[in-house]
Amino acid sequence: MPKIAFNSQGMFLYTRLLCDFMVLNGDMKYMAGVISRNDLPTGLDEAYARILSRISDFEQRAREDAQQILAMTAGCEVPLTKHEIRLGLLISRGGSPLQSCEGLLLNILRQCGLIIEEVDGYIQFVHFTAHEYLLGPQSDYYLNQNEIQASLSSICLKYLNSSCFNLELEDDVFRKSVLNGSDIAFFDFMGDLCYELATASGFFKLRKSALCFTDERRIQDLDPFTISTTQLRFRHVVEEMLCVGKRHRSDCLCTILKGIYGERIWKCARPGCTFFRIGFQTKARRDRHMQAHNRPFKCDQEGLSQPEAYKAPGSKVSKDEEAGA
Repeated sequence: MPKIAFNSQGMFLYTRLLCDFMVLNGDMKYMAGVISRNDLPTGLDEAYARILSRISDFEQRAREDAQQILAMTAGCEVPLTKHEIRLGLLISRGGSPLQSCEGLLLNILRQCGLIIEEVDGYIQFVHFTAHEYLLGPQSDYYLNQNEIQASLSSICLKYLNSSCFNLELEDDVFRKSVLNGSDIAFFDFMGDLCYELATASGFFKLRKSALCFTDERRIQDLDPFTISTTQLRFRHVVEEMLCVGKRHRSDCLCTILKGIYGERIWKCARPGCTFFRIGFQTKARRDRHMQAHNRPFKCDQEGLSQPEAYKAPGSKVSKDEEAGA
């Protein structure tokens, strides 16, 4: 340990990587030899290089899965949950989103867990230097940004073309897919898509130029596909399976659903609202928030009786709502 501390030059991350590598390797005799020969990495770049060297020694499937996880982690602007990565791996392997993807990630986390970690259910790099190393010349461009975007685009297109969006999908099949996490994208990716479309200032102008849309700003013209309809069905099924209040049913599924989709599982129904994506931890808080959307507007004409209190679109939500707890 003194040699590791000396080589670290005060870098806690370096010490952590080396200690984790020793634990993961499991061969203390081999590691003792490395330390006695002073064959330790001289810095973070060399430490990352040894981790990648270890990944390259995996059998082909494990090596490809590890590289795919690193690519998805590096290519997404927001952290992905472990279930989203499971689904991405399943689709990249040619599997259907409707089949269970449980167990795909457990070994991979152990295999490339030195350079990535799970924090509050999200997969992220242990440090921003790991991201820079994988995409930079130090690693001989182990990951290529263009290839990452092409791979992620392919996964998204395959997902959008899957039977998840089949409106004729039977209820029991759809319910099963919700429980095994196949529809995780509906909570984040689809929520972001709907929110961005609803709040994009130039979207409706651009939409009017397309022959497939009418010139009117109608909600039914916003999405000509089955995405929004399926998302509505998905949220309805999720809320049906959740217990309301503190008393839980004997066949309670709350733990399973919140383990997959997160604690803030009760979403606002308005696509233009921030809480359409973020959601709330309880139905009561979501319902109180929805009352702000449903209040009547104050009429500016004299002599008409209208409630004085209302909340205008785009107004700031309260700190209590923002906490969502």
